[in-house]
Amino acid sequence: MNKHISRLSKWCIAGCLAVLAGGGVPRASAQGVASRHTVQAGETLYRISKAYGVAVEEIVRANPGLTAENLKKGSTIVIPGIAQSGQTTAAGQPAIRITHVVKAKETLWGISQAYGITLDELVQANPEMMVAGYELKTGSKVLIPFQSQKNAGQPPATPVVTQRAERTTVNVAVLMPLKSAGSVGSRCLEYYRGFLMAVEQLKNAGKNVNVFAYDEDPTGATLTGALDKIKAAGAELIVGPVYPQHFATVADFARREGVNVLVPFSSKVAQVETCTRIYMMNAPDKYKHTYAADLFMHTFAKGDKIIFLRSAGGNEQTFCEYLKTRLSAAGYETCYLPETFDNAQLKGLLSPSQRAVLVPDDCSKATLDDLLPRLRTFKESYPGFQTALFGYPEWQTYVAAHQNDFFRANTYVFTNFYYNVYDQATRTFEDRYRAWFHTSPIDTYPRMSLLGYDSGLYMMKGILTHGADFAGQDVAIVPRQSDMHFEKAGTDGGYVNSSIWFIHYKPDKSIERLEIKH
Repeated sequence: MNKHISRLSKWCIAGCLAVLAGGGVPRASAQGVASRHTVQAGETLYRISKAYGVAVEEIVRANPGLTAENLKKGSTIVIPGIAQSGQTTAAGQPAIRITHVVKAKETLWGISQAYGITLDELVQANPEMMVAGYELKTGSKVLIPFQSQKNAGQPPATPVVTQRAERTTVNVAVLMPLKSAGSVGSRCLEYYRGFLMAVEQLKNAGKNVNVFAYDEDPTGATLTGALDKIKAAGAELIVGPVYPQHFATVADFARREGVNVLVPFSSKVAQVETCTRIYMMNAPDKYKHTYAADLFMHTFAKGDKIIFLRSAGGNEQTFCEYLKTRLSAAGYETCYLPETFDNAQLKGLLSPSQRAVLVPDDCSKATLDDLLPRLRTFKESYPGFQTALFGYPEWQTYVAAHQNDFFRANTYVFTNFYYNVYDQATRTFEDRYRAWFHTSPIDTYPRMSLLGYDSGLYMMKGILTHGADFAGQDVAIVPRQSDMHFEKAGTDGGYVNSSIWFIHYKPDKSIERLEIKH
């Protein structure tokens, strides 16, 4: 089996000044007609596809009935290979060469001629084409087999495919409660302002961005009218909605009209599993837990002892049970300790030669306020033991009050955003925000203006670069607060942001950012 070797990069702020470091090893890819892979604990279709250099869609096609949800540890799946010209599968079908994305007005016959294969060979490589009622759709993916044996001595025909030129215009609709009173309205308005700053950057780069803003009424009274106007405006992207009661209506509209939808706030959008047009900035818990566990095992060694601090009703018990299961299956030493532990109880679990990582099952401020002083006392009493503290995104809200204790406790906070107050580019952005809008950004985590800028720039540049059907391809931007790497949510679903960071508050009072590069 070829292992997926991720790059662990670090952004260090030594002495609270940014210093860039990193490294990596290129991913290996499988060769041959096909191979078999035994699913390991914690693996996903996406990660298996990356390990072998084969698209998720090709793996699913090679394993009828396989989905992201029914992928099970210990099961064996077929991995379609990257074949040499003239090779065939065991069933006598032409082996796969590449994936072709269908363009407007293309036909099956035209595609087969462009690649120098017969129509029968193309259909054999794509069995769904034999199903009654099959239609070739713009943006769909077609597997292209190598030429048949009779043409094996000839070089493959060069596809008659024109290179997609980067577009210059994109139409965007913002559907949010921009006029709402209270915190919801003020946060949405700040997000929208940050989004407009991303529009300005694209316009300065010679792009034409048309933005249409519509107020989102929580009652839904104006929703149908807004969607009619969005359709008439030819929008290719909707940013919003915010209210959960509108997710289904907007998802149906997106599916029907072929419009992308970016949901910037909520992590509970059930329609992402069934609508290919939805992009979620905040991944649902089941995805977020997987990404955090993956990075945990890249960060901490099997020689470490992982101690879960168990409370009576912690709000992160589900995550902790999932993480413990993953770690135990991978050979880590894990155990429980009551969150009310005293120094003697903790000392009894530790060894001077082994680092211990403490993982509380509650992310509340009350738990943190209680835990940090006790860890400080323990470290003062027993300085010879190596310990680290693992925590949650909400903890970034409490940095101002607890930063020194975060450093002392050797704290790792997992999150999908990081507001770096020491970054000069961030400071410049916020100065420009104040100059534009004559007000300061709201003191929230994440910063709404930076979120609007990062997510808006990513989605608009993605459409301009790859077209409206860019399907979550990576886009070259420099994020100010939130990185984005979108992973497909099931075979028929949309995309969730799989970017997860660990913000590490080191005892030497420096900060580093750890991540996995997919």
